[in-house]
Amino acid sequence: MTGIFLRHGTSFVPLREKRYDAEHGNLLLIRREAAVSDVEDGGPRWSLDHLYIDAAGVPTLVEVKRSSDTRGRREVVAQMLDYAANAATSWNVEQLRVWLDEDAQRRGSSADEALRAAFGVDPDAYWTTVRTNLAAERLRLIFVSDAIGPELRRIIEFLNGQMTDTTVMAIEVKQYVDAGNTHQTIVPRVVGQTHKAGGAKGTTRVKTSWDLEAVLARLATRDEPEAEIARRLIERLTARQDVRMWFGSGAKDSSVMMGPADTTAGLLAV
Repeated sequence: MTGIFLRHGTSFVPLREKRYDAEHGNLLLIRREAAVSDVEDGGPRWSLDHLYIDAAGVPTLVEVKRSSDTRGRREVVAQMLDYAANAATSWNVEQLRVWLDEDAQRRGSSADEALRAAFGVDPDAYWTTVRTNLAAERLRLIFVSDAIGPELRRIIEFLNGQMTDTTVMAIEVKQYVDAGNTHQTIVPRVVGQTHKAGGAKGTTRVKTSWDLEAVLARLATRDEPEAEIARRLIERLTARQDVRMWFGSGAKDSSVMMGPADTTAGLLAV
């Protein structure tokens, strides 16, 4: 006997797949029906189902479609790409912050409190990261449906494998209910995370807190003689009392900025 069963006490309740009656989605919500423009400072032309952000400050665009939607897969994909292509000109950090605050206030909270509770981050630093991601068009595009057909799956896997800064995926979310509609089981499946896609994305961009010790340790892993030159330059300059040093916060590498100790103006040294 095959199927999906829900254990209820000492008995097992058979569940059947059921189509959704409405569109649903999930993450730290910024805005439902987020307006998207096709020209800078223009009026809205489209409306994205859900706009979210994640712990890394990556804007996440979610379109929720039922399998009963009569539009073709090409139209659905083209619509999402329109949203992504116009994200940087349609939204800015100030607008996103207002939207998040409006949503948080409906729950008796604030945007800053929501960010701290969800991600444990400093709000100002977090929004700086969001600004950087928007400018770099570093996004996540998610299609959510109760059924992802093979044609749409292949398109999503192709896009995800070719795009380096934007992740494209689909989440197929099937629901199963018993005969009386009193028990429900949700069975999600992620589409698009292929080996090729993982290679295209490379290392996940996570900010690193760099200092002199960390930079010198990273230089020790580099090929000579370039690393030796950089190492000697840093060590010589740090020995001077009239030089001040700042470090970048890259995921894989850090910039080292140096300048006079009595000024905030720095010179890129490494």
